[in-house]
Amino acid sequence: MKWHNFNLSIRIKISSGAALALFVIAVFALLGLSAASKTISAKFGEAVAGLWGAISVFLAQQHGSNKLDVEAAKAGAGEKLNEIKAAAAGIAAPPCPPAEHP
Repeated sequence: MKWHNFNLSIRIKISSGAALALFVIAVFALLGLSAASKTISAKFGEAVAGLWGAISVFLAQQHGSNKLDVEAAKAGAGEKLNEIKAAAAGIAAPPCPPAEHP
């Protein structure tokens, strides 16, 4: 294996509650930093708007993903959807056991 072919990926799944907690922590961190710096204080509104936009997009994407999973489960296509997601992520699907014959 050559080093220029090396590929590394890290996937982190964050729940909605954790994302909201991180948002609140970031807002309070900005409050603390704005008390220490006039420059940050001047950009506080823009920074909070950016955080609000990021959390909104994250929650909308997560809601769409959850809605797709529910619809697939109702249609009975949950297992096929998992295979499609695994293939899209580059994860090889585990081999299916051979059918048993009497």
